[in-house]
Amino acid sequence: MGTILRIFMPFAAAGAALYLSWSVMAVITGFVVLGYLAEKLAARGISVRTTAVSGMTIFICVQALMTFGLPLPAPLIMVLSGFFGTAGILAYTSLTLDFPMALSGRVTTGINMLVFIAAFGVQWAIGVIINHWEVSAANTYDPAGYRVGFMALLVCQVICLIWFWIPRTDKT
Repeated sequence: MGTILRIFMPFAAAGAALYLSWSVMAVITGFVVLGYLAEKLAARGISVRTTAVSGMTIFICVQALMTFGLPLPAPLIMVLSGFFGTAGILAYTSLTLDFPMALSGRVTTGINMLVFIAAFGVQWAIGVIINHWEVSAANTYDPAGYRVGFMALLVCQVICLIWFWIPRTDKT
């Protein structure tokens, strides 16, 4: 993330480290606050899945702000990214609630496997995209490659969001 921060929001290493620290504090806060919020909303009839997807939607919007380089303060982008980036963890709870308690360990193991495979695949694919641009004399990758890679990721995420929000009729 430090490299991306220096490319998209050019700062010296010390500035990037400071913003990364703020982002980590936001991650810790996000885990606690979003978990608490999901529990309270579930008690009011709003599913953990809806809370998770809503948080992930905000995270995607933050990614778009960074990808398209909108002129917002870097600390704000980093804090929002860190905070809402934690919403994905609520998917674990959401999915385990769909299965009998005796299967929750298997469900969590399956999610973990898929997350690691997807993370590897996405990072590899973004790397392939970035490598289509030449490395500069300063031995850095062209920011355009990162932007295109992140735009491809945003397109995939938006397609998944559309699929999630499409109303379905229950066939059971």
